[in-house]
This record gives sequence, C-alpha cells and structure tokens, in this order.
Amino acid sequence: MLLPIERNPRHALHREFLFLALGTIAGLLVCSANAVASEVDRLRQACTDERVLKFGFFSDFKPVSSSENPTPGTAGFDRHQGYEADLLTALEAMEDTGLSFQRRGIGVWPGIWLAPAGPDFDMVGGGITILDSRTRNDANETAVVFTSGHVTFRQSLLVRAGDAERLASHDDLADARVGVLGDTTGEHRLLELTGMVNADGDLAQGTIVYKADGTQVIADGSADYRITAAGATPNLDGRSRLQGPQGTVAEVRYFGSENEQFEALRNGGVDALARGEIGNREASVDSDGAFVVTALDPEIELGGFAFDKDDEALAACVDDKLNWLTDQRRVGYAEWHADPLAFMQRARLWNATEVFGQIYAYSMLSELMREEFPATLERLGRRFGEYGAVRTQPSAAAVGIWARAKGGHRRIENVDVATDSFGGGKWRQNRGQVEIGYDFPIPAAGPVVGGISIHAMHTTAQARKGRSYAASDLEAAGYGGALTLARFDPNGFYWEAQSRFSFWNVDVDFASRRISESIDARSWGVSFEVGREFESGLAFEAGDFRITPRLQVVYTGVDFDNFTDGDGVAVAKGDSDSLEASAGLGAAMILPAQNLRLYVDLSVAHDFQDDSSINAYGFEFRSGFSDTWGHARLGAAKKIMDGVSIILQGRAGSPLGDDTSDAVSYGAQTSLRIDF
Repeated sequence: MLLPIERNPRHALHREFLFLALGTIAGLLVCSANAVASEVDRLRQACTDERVLKFGFFSDFKPVSSSENPTPGTAGFDRHQGYEADLLTALEAMEDTGLSFQRRGIGVWPGIWLAPAGPDFDMVGGGITILDSRTRNDANETAVVFTSGHVTFRQSLLVRAGDAERLASHDDLADARVGVLGDTTGEHRLLELTGMVNADGDLAQGTIVYKADGTQVIADGSADYRITAAGATPNLDGRSRLQGPQGTVAEVRYFGSENEQFEALRNGGVDALARGEIGNREASVDSDGAFVVTALDPEIELGGFAFDKDDEALAACVDDKLNWLTDQRRVGYAEWHADPLAFMQRARLWNATEVFGQIYAYSMLSELMREEFPATLERLGRRFGEYGAVRTQPSAAAVGIWARAKGGHRRIENVDVATDSFGGGKWRQNRGQVEIGYDFPIPAAGPVVGGISIHAMHTTAQARKGRSYAASDLEAAGYGGALTLARFDPNGFYWEAQSRFSFWNVDVDFASRRISESIDARSWGVSFEVGREFESGLAFEAGDFRITPRLQVVYTGVDFDNFTDGDGVAVAKGDSDSLEASAGLGAAMILPAQNLRLYVDLSVAHDFQDDSSINAYGFEFRSGFSDTWGHARLGAAKKIMDGVSIILQGRAGSPLGDDTSDAVSYGAQTSLRIDF
C-alpha cells in the first residue's frame, strides 16, 4: 500500500528561497561579466569624429610643458615640448581614439585654465594643478572641467647650495626673500605654509602689498585681501612684493618668467624660489649643483587638462585614454624622465591589444616547458618492502629498469583577464611524457639507491588574452635526462634528491598561421624531498595502514634566446625561475597477500618566485599563474609476478589563491618496473 507523502510548507519555502538565491547569483555573475566587457568596449570608443582639438599650452614650465622658444610671435612658440607634449603625441598615436591636436602656446599664466570657456581653445594644459576654485569664473559660475590627473606635483624650495641647511623648511623663511610666480600653487602654498594666508587665502593682518605702480596696500585680515591659486582680489593686481608679518616671510618677490627667477637666485636678489618639485629638480641639475631642492611639501597635487564645461563627455573620454597611457598614474614623470618614449611605448601597446593572445602566449613559454618532479610515492622500487608488513633492506645485487608514461591537462583563467593589459589570460595545455630509467643500489653508502633516466615530452597549448580576436597555439617537443639519489632507512625515514634537464623546440601559431618556428629552449631543475613512513597501528588481518608526512622543495628554470617573430614582435625572456615548496600527507593500505599497495596523497604547494614573464613592446607581460595549488593523488601499486610490478595513478589539482576564476589540472600515469 502506498502511503501519502506529507508535504511540509517550510520545505517548499526553502526550495523557493534556494531557487531565488541561485538565480540572483547567476544574474550577478552575468552582470559582472557584461560589466567587464562593456568597460573594455567603452575604453576603445573614439572621443571625436576625427575632430582636431585646439589645444593651448603654457609656454614656460619646463620640463612639464614649454615652447621651443618661449617668446610669443617667434617660429618656435607654438612648438610644444616636455612631458605633456609627449603625452599628447602618444594620445594622437593611439588608434581608434579620434584624437589629434592643433597646439598653440600661451605666454600668460594667470587664468589660463579658463581659456577653454572661450572660443579660442577646446583644451588647455601646462602643468595646471587641479583645483575646484579653478573651475569657476569671476562670477563664481562653473566654466570648465578637469581631467582626473595625469601627473603628480608637490611644492618645494630651490635654494643656493650654501643655504641648504639654513633654509631646510618653510619654517626657516622668517628672514628670507622668496621668489614666486603669481597665481600659481607655488605662490599659494608658500603663503599658506608660512602663515601669510589662512585656508581661504585671506592675507594675514599687517601684510604689506607693494605694487608695480609704486602704490601699496595693507591687508586687514579680511576676505577683501585674498590670494589663492586661482587668482587674487582685484585690489592686489599688479603686486610686485609682499612683506609679511613677523614670523612668516620677510619678503615675497614676484617674477614674470622662470629665467628671471633663476637669475635673481643666482645673483642674490632672492634667497629661495617657491616652485614645484619637478621644475626645481630640473633646475638643480641644470645648475651643476649650484642650486639644491629643500622643504618638500607633504601635500600632493594632481595636474590635469581643462575643458569647457559643455565638453564634459569629451573630457571624460580623453581622461580614460590618459589613464590607460599612464597606467593609472603608475607611469608618470619619473618614468618619462628615464625614458621619453615611455608613453609612445604605451601607445604602441594600445595598438597591439587586438593581438594580445599572441604576446600572452610568449609569456607562457616558461610554464609550457617547466620541469615536473614526481613525489617519491609515485615511484616503483623506491620503498623496499612496500608490499610486505616488514620493511627490508635493498639487496646489494638488486637492480631494476622501469618505464613510465604520463599525461595531463591544465586549464587556467585569471580573474583580471579582460582588464589587466600585462598579466593573466586563458590557458589550456595538454602534456604527454615517456621515461625509461635504470636504478641501482649503492651498498657502500648504506640503504641508498641511485638512478639515471631519459625522457621525451610533447605538449600543446592554446592561449587567449583579453579582446584578442584569435587564439595562439603552441606546440613543443623536448627530450632530456634525469639523475636521482635516494636513501631509505629501516625506521621509515627517507630522502630523495633529483635533477632534470631538457632541450626543447617550440612552434607558435596565431590565427592559424605560423609566427614563430623552432624556438630553441632549455629547462632544468633540482628537487629534494624528505619524509617518514609511519605504521599507523591500524593493522588488520589482511594488512596494515601507513602514514607518510613529507616535504619537497623544487627549483626550476627555463631559458631561451631573444627572438623576433614573424609579425615583428621582439620578445625577450623575463622572469623564468620557480622556487616551490610543498607539504604533503600520504596514507597507504598495504595488502601483502595481494602484493598490493593502495595510496592517497594530499599536498599544498606554493611558488615563492614572481610569475614567469617576457618583455615585448618595452613592457613586461606576466603569465598570471596562481602561486598556491592543492593537489590530490590516488594510486595503486601491484607486483604482478616475481620481479615485475606496475603502478597506476590519477591526480587532480586546483589553485587556492583568489587570482584565478577558472583553473584545474588533472592527469594520469602508469609505470612498469622489472627487477634483476
């Protein structure tokens, strides 16, 4: 008789909740993937329909932005040079951005950031510090917008070398004369750091302001006398000198150009110049040590480009490209100063993003050919007495030959595959290997076994990176040899040392065409494993259990010569070494009557070296492999007749870090051993 099933309404509720949760998770995953894809697509969108932007730049701010000739009206006045000039040239070189610039020098600094609000310029630059106060006009209306910042600044003092200790900070300026350029952050920060203005820019009471027309005014401490980096109140226009209250600055002197400033510092007209660190360090170098930089401001400023407020979308698009060129400000003034082509290299890289699968494949060369070392438990004939309840010593006359065949698959996908230009991607690899070896005891050294072997390998792989329109296919064949030395004590303690070396030949195809052929490479490695087999005490009538904790350290390396592929990509080997340590715990069931050993081994391995890499287009591309993996092995070893034994094993692994979203490895092997 069938009994009716009682349905609990709470179970139905739980099921509905579970389905809702699973649906939500699936939806979030889809949205996340779409968001990444849309972010990449947005970055590649053109900023204009081939519109030529009228760009104005300040003519006298070396080395950030300057004219070839800073004198207005000369032939070189509109020839842009410096950090920002190279940055814009790289922007123009980036394909599919729609950006090009008609550049014109601007010789007047005050208010230069407001120029895009007028008809003459679409965009201006020249080492302009981004400030909210600089986005507003005299009517306090928003007139311009800035990009997010492509260069970092901080203020400092430039002093004569002999005054470096006397004028080491802004607190040392009470008796000093300091030169500035008006309406700059250099002026404002000097006044702020010395107490001549408050946070709003109001001049301290008693400050005397001397003007170029011979008149003077005295500040009363109110907002009627204000100096900020965006400008000053009209009653302070034409200021030529400031005399601060006691304890601030003895005198602030105003200059019209950098050359006037340097001349005044050189001849003693001033004791210091309040300027940005970049310009001051450049001036120090140009002076052959006569000038030095002191009093570094702890506050960091960002410099950007200004656009008309109605061009906010254009500014955002240009900003995206600038952030890519500067690698989110990781490539900045210091990198440009060391290599003026740094931004152009980035532009070349942008133009090559559609073939990143090709470049990423080269970054995987070291992983493709890296030596793999088996654990001791995977070997036949290593543990004497492995099928019996009692361990025995090796016979002085016992020698053996063995053969092993193994194959495996590895799949890796990095979490940042779509957004990181230089590391990570999708990787699929199949690898097969056959080995033949000869083992022999070394009685004079005690229970020690030596071994020599040869091997041949064949591996294929497919790599895909980011927005690459095609995959790269790699095929490698290798051969080499190995040496082993192992000791097995009666109490279960053992150690084993291994060394391996191989020679490889690699072919690479991209989009079904051969781009690199017969890349010669070498791989090598050494391994040392130590462990001890314990009888667990869980003996039973048919056999017993044994536990083996073990540690293994493996050092491997790969080497190949620099080469240029069929597409003209010059490739140089970067990091290729690996130092991996693993800890494992094995458990074995010994069945003497069946001449059988069943075992399982769990281990965790961590690589302490950087990801393998190559250099191309002047940049380093990393393999993006996970550093930490967990592995499981399951196998059986059986003596099938006197002197003949076999082993079958399966293995699987998975990364334990959070830098991969989809990764797994698995494989199998079989071995045959014949003792003489």
